[in-house]
Formats: sequence, structure tokens, C-alpha cells
Amino acid sequence: MIGSNNVGTTTFEWPTPNQTNPNLKPEWKFTSTKTYILNGKEMDDLKDQLEVYSLPEQTFHTNLKMEFLSKGFLIEFNAKDAIEYCKTNIVYNNLQNNLQKKNSQPILMPIKVSCHELWNNKTLEINNTINNSTTVNSTVNENNLLTSEQIEEREDNIDWCYTSLYKGTIITKNSNQQDNTENTENNKKLIIKESNTDLIDYNLLKRNDIPIVFYDELLLFEDELHDHGTSYLTIKFRVMNNQCFYLLMRNFIRVDHVCIRCVDTRYYFNLNQKDKLIREFHIKEEDWNVLEKKWGNEFLMKSSASAANEAMIVNGLKMKWKVNECIYLE
Repeated sequence: MIGSNNVGTTTFEWPTPNQTNPNLKPEWKFTSTKTYILNGKEMDDLKDQLEVYSLPEQTFHTNLKMEFLSKGFLIEFNAKDAIEYCKTNIVYNNLQNNLQKKNSQPILMPIKVSCHELWNNKTLEINNTINNSTTVNSTVNENNLLTSEQIEEREDNIDWCYTSLYKGTIITKNSNQQDNTENTENNKKLIIKESNTDLIDYNLLKRNDIPIVFYDELLLFEDELHDHGTSYLTIKFRVMNNQCFYLLMRNFIRVDHVCIRCVDTRYYFNLNQKDKLIREFHIKEEDWNVLEKKWGNEFLMKSSASAANEAMIVNGLKMKWKVNECIYLE
């Protein structure tokens, strides 16, 4: 079953009854909702709710929900929560503070466009022109002229290239959470722990003999970064018969002639390991000049033109941070 490309909602319950086990009851319910791009009023309302200056120019109410029926919680992926995790204090401050003991170097630094130095120097050029001009009004005071050091970037409270450290919104009966442990109904606890032993079975995912019974792709947001590149957040999701499901949420950022950055979140669940939901979180980045030597400028500019191009480039990025986690209920 393939999710629809049209606006609307698709629901799929899994696992499905079969000849071997006709009374099999579903344990998961997947709901995919696709919408139109937010209109102007909806964009303004969302900016007010998030308290941010700007949003990706194409933002959707599109979302995916994965409800674990037997455990009583669900994981939702939506643009509003994803953009919340684009805020600069999360991307460039909280991340580093949380990892300070593990890594003394900054994980991520703010990205500036390739012409930022030209912009910084532009005021100096204007000042020089004013000072050297013989026709300037005599009321011009050189004390009113700014230097590049005095020019500060506007504080928008959101990363201008929309880097999102969003992993999904985990919702229990009593609360929403990202990575915390909280009490849930029936005195159960949702536990998220780092694990180096519980890993995604990529060999199983590569098998061609297991049919894909449900597949969907969703776009949560996209922006052309003022013609300086591209930034988008996508989800690709598939269910492989009565074996497993796999989700990849990818935040791909290309700032032309500067760098390429990618934040990947993967979820994997195997029916043979019902107490474990595995999550991988990767942050990758590489300078443009390094990638250009390998693939050339033209190929990089078309990095998002196809899934093959994107995958090849992402595999060539430098790993900045990686964590593998297990999510389960006790």
C-alpha cells in the first residue's frame, strides 16, 4: 500500500492478519496527513505562536503519526514542532551545553553566506565614498558613520537556514516530550537510553524478498534561503510486511559555496523485538571546497535534484555528532 501524493489522510494498521495468523491484531497505527502550503494568515499565526521572525517559505501542516497501540503512546512528526527546534538557542547553545563534557569543540556553528564579507565591507566602502566626496552636505559627521565591527546581525531567534534538531514529538497519555523520562498511564515509564548494542538492522532493510506493504514520503517545510541554496525537512517511511518498519527524517541544508549540512533521525522497529524502538540521530557537515574537489561545483548545486545525488553527498559529509538510542516502556 502506497501513501497518497494528494492532499488528505491515509491510515494503515500493522501488522496485518495473514493466512498463517488470521487473528493477528495490529500493534501500530500509522496516520499520514498531507496539506497545502500554509497561507499568509496561517504563516503569521504560526510565527506568533513560535515567537519567531520568519518561517520557511513553504511550510505545511503535513504530519505523520505512529501510534504504538499496545504501549499507549505515539510519535508525531510535524512542521510546527520541527521549526521550534530551529531556534538559535537550541541549535547553537543548548546542543553544545548538553554535550560539553563529551566534546569541547562546538558541534555546529552558524552558517554565513559566501558574500557575507562583502556585505560587512560595504558600509566601509560607503563611508569612504562619503568622506572623499566634495559634494556631500557639510552636516555629515564622521561620528555617525558605522564600521563593520559596529554592525550587528539582527536577532531573529531562528536559524536563518532552518537547521532543525527535531527528533519527533513523543506523546503519552499525560504529556508531550522529546527526550525526557516521564510517568505515563498505568504507572508505566517511557524510557529513552543510549545504546551501542541495539542497532538498526540495515541488512534486513536491504532484503528484496520482503514486500513493502506501506510506503510514504512527506515534506514538512522547504526554503530557498534567499537564493543562496536550499533547506528542507522530509520524511520517508516504509513498512516491510510483518517484519519491521523504518523511518528517515532528513533536514538537508545546502548553502551554496559555503557548506552542506544534514541532520538525520531514523526510527526502526522489529516485530521480533517488540519492547524496543531504535532511534539514530546524526549531524553531518562539510565545507563546500572539500566537497567541490570530490564532485565538482555543478554536481553540488544539483545535490537535491535526485534522491541518488542527495544520498551520495550525505554519505560524503563529515560526522559531527552521532547517538544511538532505545525507546521502550517498562
